[in-house]
Amino acid sequence: NGYIEREELKQFLKDLIQEEHCKQIDDTGRKFQSYLDDLLDFCDTNNDGKIEMEEVLVQSGLSDSSIIVCYRIYDSSRNNRSSNSFCLASALPVEENFLRQFRRSSELSSSDFMKVWDHYDADKSGYLEEDEVEGLVRDLLRRGKDSVGITEVEKYTRGALEAFDLNHDGKLDLKETLTMLPVEDNFFLQFGTKTQLNRREFQQVFDHYDKDNNGFIEDFELAGLIKDLAQVDGREMTIESIEHLKKNLLHMCDRNKDGRLQKDELASFLCYDRSKVLPR
Repeated sequence: NGYIEREELKQFLKDLIQEEHCKQIDDTGRKFQSYLDDLLDFCDTNNDGKIEMEEVLVQSGLSDSSIIVCYRIYDSSRNNRSSNSFCLASALPVEENFLRQFRRSSELSSSDFMKVWDHYDADKSGYLEEDEVEGLVRDLLRRGKDSVGITEVEKYTRGALEAFDLNHDGKLDLKETLTMLPVEDNFFLQFGTKTQLNRREFQQVFDHYDKDNNGFIEDFELAGLIKDLAQVDGREMTIESIEHLKKNLLHMCDRNKDGRLQKDELASFLCYDRSKVLPR
């Protein structure tokens, strides 16, 4: 779910102490609970009772790549943790690398993310292969710099693949890249499990995705909207599936066949039960 909550933090602290002292830990004791409270107080800078990625990056003394690997392991609602899958002793000193710099910058909208994806997926394979990841890394590193060394680019490309290539196939798919870049929260999450919007909610959605305020949802605006819908509805998150959804949506709603959706056309989809209009 993107947060390390108390029980997950408890497992992290147990593993940390056990690796340091090579002995089993009683996690019900008063001393352990005191350590846990102190750790949560230290990291939880916004006092919401859980720890998000940025809080870990800012407060810890670990490198970003080590933190990201560790974070994924202990966010157990995201991945099944393996007790032997991470060695805490492998953590490196802090370095100001591109992941930290980029994550602290403004979040990308869903439309901007789809634009970034389209730009770097040069061969339109539906994946960012190593050379394409390298291109993305190079451009991130160049921000605010006159030049970037080849060795530095190669180093951070390897680090990005190590941290975000979850299935270890040597490339990043759409879902993996979403975890790498700082993308805004899915706008549809505020509506919970609703699959049919009222007029007020629909107006909020249209205003949010019509980035250029021209009265149409088109191009990367439409791709971003469909990506968010697929994500919130639990559909397959691949470029192929998003393109398929886009084609079906335009076929159903684009009455004047101009390849974009005006307000009444999109309303004919979102203001009705989309689970029935556009089944899985």
